[in-house]
Amino acid sequence: MPDYKTGRLDDNGKDVYQDIAYPVTRQFRQELYDGIVKEFHVVMGHMKQADKEEKIKPE
Repeated sequence: MPDYKTGRLDDNGKDVYQDIAYPVTRQFRQELYDGIVKEFHVVMGHMKQADKEEKIKPE
């Protein structure tokens, strides 16, 4: 799991690490990924539309 060094030391003088991400259920992860992919496709559609409109504009 991804983590980062906190800059603190434990009782044994070793670096303390903090988790960046926390485990989630399979259902939540699927909902999250589906939402991200859906928004990605929406943004890509907007970009394609803007590109088409720019190509159509007369100079």
